Amino acid sequence: MPTKIENKIRQLRAEGLNLGSKKSDEIATGFGGVRQEFENLTLYYHSVMNETAHEVHGGIRSKYLSLGEFGNDPLSGKRLLGFPLSDEQDSFDERCKMSKFEWGAIYWIFGGIVIYGKIYQEYLKLGGEAGAFGYPLSDPIPVPGGELVFFEFGSMYYGSNSQNKVIKIEHTLPQIGHPWMMSQGGINNNDVVKTQISFNSTAGEVGKLFEEIYNNRLFLKATETGQEMPLCFDGNDTEEKKFFFGTIYTSNFKLVGTPQLTERALHDIIIKLPNSRMFNLAPHSVYIKKDWKDFKFIHATDLHISSRLDTWRKFFKDRSMDDAVRNFNNFNDSLRRLIKYANKLHGSGDLDFIMMTGDLVDYIFEDGGKTYDNNNFVYLEQILLGLTGNPDQVESEELKVPVLMALGNHDYRTRSYYPMFKIDIPAARDRDMEHFGSFNLSRDEATVLSQFINKDGKLSSNVAIDMIRPDRENQNGSLNYYFRRICRERSYVQNLGNHSVIMIDGKWDDGTIEGTFDAIEHYLGFSNEATENFAGGSPDSIGFANFEIEMVRKALKRDGLVIIGVHAPLINPKSNELSYFLRSSIRMESPDSYSKEMGKYLFRRDQLSFQVPGATWKFDLRRNVHSGWQRGKTKYFYEGNGDDLLDYGVMRGQRETFLKVCLGKENELNRKVDLVLSGHVHKNWECSLHDLSGKIQIEHDFYTENPTVYYHSYDNDIPADDAFAAYNPAQMVKETLRTVHVEVTNEARVGEVPKKGPSDIWSIKTKPNKSTLNSLQTSLASVLFWEAYKPLLIQTAALGPSEYLRSPEKQPDFRGCRLISVKDDIISNIRYVTNNAINQIFP
Repeated sequence: MPTKIENKIRQLRAEGLNLGSKKSDEIATGFGGVRQEFENLTLYYHSVMNETAHEVHGGIRSKYLSLGEFGNDPLSGKRLLGFPLSDEQDSFDERCKMSKFEWGAIYWIFGGIVIYGKIYQEYLKLGGEAGAFGYPLSDPIPVPGGELVFFEFGSMYYGSNSQNKVIKIEHTLPQIGHPWMMSQGGINNNDVVKTQISFNSTAGEVGKLFEEIYNNRLFLKATETGQEMPLCFDGNDTEEKKFFFGTIYTSNFKLVGTPQLTERALHDIIIKLPNSRMFNLAPHSVYIKKDWKDFKFIHATDLHISSRLDTWRKFFKDRSMDDAVRNFNNFNDSLRRLIKYANKLHGSGDLDFIMMTGDLVDYIFEDGGKTYDNNNFVYLEQILLGLTGNPDQVESEELKVPVLMALGNHDYRTRSYYPMFKIDIPAARDRDMEHFGSFNLSRDEATVLSQFINKDGKLSSNVAIDMIRPDRENQNGSLNYYFRRICRERSYVQNLGNHSVIMIDGKWDDGTIEGTFDAIEHYLGFSNEATENFAGGSPDSIGFANFEIEMVRKALKRDGLVIIGVHAPLINPKSNELSYFLRSSIRMESPDSYSKEMGKYLFRRDQLSFQVPGATWKFDLRRNVHSGWQRGKTKYFYEGNGDDLLDYGVMRGQRETFLKVCLGKENELNRKVDLVLSGHVHKNWECSLHDLSGKIQIEHDFYTENPTVYYHSYDNDIPADDAFAAYNPAQMVKETLRTVHVEVTNEARVGEVPKKGPSDIWSIKTKPNKSTLNSLQTSLASVLFWEAYKPLLIQTAALGPSEYLRSPEKQPDFRGCRLISVKDDIISNIRYVTNNAINQIFP
């Protein structure tokens, strides 16, 4: 009868593992085990393994042997690990290989890390490497009276100073997506370490333990120069807070001495470990700036990072698809160029941070499972740290300025989608899905690519639903890496001197279609507006939480600027029709010229509301519907609660309350928010809110600066003054719809009408705004501007995804970011910087 080890040998060979030459026969060991050695691995069997022998190989075997294998450790004389309880296997997220033993484990990470004994047992209770402490960073380190293990997100101590109990110390350090923005005065007052102790102790005793564990190990390291400054704990500053479940001890670290920190410098928080090892606990997490009266920042949104994009150009090149190679839009390279641009600005003193408002990634995981290597938040972090090399056209460069991040709806989607595919709907017609325009690919190019990714060409409805189903509230842990490593807060306030920057979680889609019943309900016309928007390609977010509204109210009690960053906008016109005649400067010049245009605009967006009561298929554009939309001489084009045809792809829940808080109507001091920055709909649009009549009044114009060309408007050959009959008004609108290109020029006359030019292209000239923010010459003029127009709501177009730029009717390409300047505590300049402009600097 074969032995357990012989059975294991057969299994491993059947799996294709190369054992190498045999070095020994089965040999009985001490402690009741059996061992056999091969060139490439060693096999063990012990009764603790039940019926299966286990192998140990590679670097893990070398580490195991150095610790005395199953026997006594040569240094301590103690049995540390015992016999293996597993073959070498993947860790939970496949970040590294590991082997489990009776009393410990070895992880092949950071050169090989062992963990054992009481600390290992406590670590397992917390979920091991999948738990709150992450992966171990060090072997157990001997310290007076015990031993210590550092982890990615904390440390554990065991010894006489803890009455032979394991003390678990949590780190609450700044993060790359929410750094500390500090003055020269020193470290922010945050509880950076925390432990709960259930036995009798004092704050002083725990504080001394903090000193023993961290002092001479933690350092602030300048990202650019590498300068290191020690961080230390003062045991006398440890605070004690008693709760019914035990006592919590917290402490803060300080810089040693009074070092002169480099002005406008970004720093990491590192820990130095034995054997000259170093680990970056908090990269790009501390920024030094003396004061915040003057600063500049970039607003970028909708990055849509995914690692797969760095392989697609090569895919097309290998198939000699030259047009695709030339035109493919790689979102990742847009971020790499932005990093180079930001570093250049920072080097010249013209940038302090970047605000990123959601859709940081296109989706969380690439196909293949929820692993470390497939996690696009990991890839985003690597791009920011300059660790991705040159996978496509742009060489990676480490970002040298801090970043404030918040999530968007795509950041909650867990799996990748295909540029083009069919949904196989049982007992119904298959549905074509197209997502290739934002990559600037043609239909034929997308077909070739999608067939390579998905050879069947069809997806079941369940798989298609999975592509858009969000991990709400991170219920399945899909965003754990983001919250642990990038930004632990969904929404937060970053104080910059007297000023407040409020970053708000964009959350997940509202009104998602996630099953057959939802689809049937939508098909029959019974779905709500959120579902209609979702099906129309511009999903709403579920909206604001109460605590986020309170954050704004609290910030408005301070004296400085209040700037809000949120993914989805607060106001957005139906179907993203951003028509030129909504602008207040031209409405005031010639309201009569555009009253007809307003009627046709509303009819395009909602034909049935103009139906004459009791008259089948008879419609009258003079009917008093959508009465909040202004057809007379008013600067604002709309007055109401903001819902009527202006809630397309917005933060839906508690939106009206949030708008009123921004307007100063639901906060104690009646102060207005200064600026709200958003993205999501991938457009460049600005509007201003007022509340002079008890209702929300919405203006639109080019407030910050005038573009030369703007988004296309539309026109229809329909009589705007008279009632008319039509069998199918929707079809009539579609058949007579024409695109009108918009040119912004001083040559425009009052009352311009669309004109047909060469190649049947329709165009219209419209005047620029004479008094933009960027044209103002004095700080007093800037103050008066903000008194007149705040809160200003600004949408920035996507940094990554584009329109389909190869279409003859292509929209202007506004992909890019905004560069915003604050001078003497006033927003003095907001400049739009397109990707094309950045590409000229960094081709």
